[in-house]
Amino acid sequence: MKKIEITLKLLFLLLFLNSVAVPQHLEKMITPDEKLNASFNNFDITTTKLIRFEEDDKGITLDFRLPPDWTFTTGRNLQTKFGRVDFAFYNGMLYSNSKKIEFVSFRTRIYPDLFTDKIKSNAYVIGFQKQDQAAIIVVAEKTGQVNIEVDKSVLGRKLVFNFYLNKNECRLIRIMKKYPPYLP
Repeated sequence: MKKIEITLKLLFLLLFLNSVAVPQHLEKMITPDEKLNASFNNFDITTTKLIRFEEDDKGITLDFRLPPDWTFTTGRNLQTKFGRVDFAFYNGMLYSNSKKIEFVSFRTRIYPDLFTDKIKSNAYVIGFQKQDQAAIIVVAEKTGQVNIEVDKSVLGRKLVFNFYLNKNECRLIRIMKKYPPYLP
C-alpha cells in the first residue's frame, strides 16, 4: 500500500513540475534570412531577439521585433502550457491557432484548427482552419516549383496548388469552403 502511495505522490509531483516548467521550444521557424533559419530548428524561443515571448496564467504574449524589410516569419509546434501553438506573421497580420495569444502589436486572425499534417507539399507549410475558412502559409526553402495537395477531409474536396517561389519567399493561400447551392 505504501508503494502505491509513494508512486502516486511521485506521479503528482512530476505532473506539477511539468505544468510549471514547460520548455518553449519551436520545432521550426523560418524567416527571410537564410543564415538565421539554419539555427531555428528545435530551439528555445526565448533566446531569439526577433520575438518577445512571455507566458502567464492569462495567456501568451508574442511581440514581433522584425527588421523593417521582412514581410513574414513563421513558427511551428511551439510547446506552451496551453498546448501547441503555430503562428505565421505575414504582411502585417498574425495567423495562429491559439486563442490564448493576448498581446501582439499587429492585427490577428485566429484559426483554432491545424491541418498541417493533412497537407502534402515539397515546401514548408502551416495549415490553419476555422469553420468554413482555411489559410495556408507556404515558404519555399529552395527556389522552384511548389506543389501542395490538401486532403479532402479538410474542406470537403481535394485541393491542389502548383506555383513558383523563390528561396525564402512566402505566400498566403486563403480558402473559403463552397457549399452546394440551395435548391428551392
